[in-house]
Amino acid sequence: MALSLTDVNTGATIVIDKANVASFYDIDELFRRINMTDGTIYDVSESFATLVSDIGSGGGGGGGGA
Repeated sequence: MALSLTDVNTGATIVIDKANVASFYDIDELFRRINMTDGTIYDVSESFATLVSDIGSGGGGGGGGA
């Protein structure tokens, strides 16, 4: 399933497949980090609660972490 997220550095829209999410982390109040199964890392502005809701804990590589 495709998800549209916002790059915290550029404001650009990032489209990812939630099945390819290895993990995601709540870094601080400004951004969250998403690690993809291919090694790509995205820093996004969506809240951790939104990521948990949209991606859940069943991402392709094991889901989210705090």
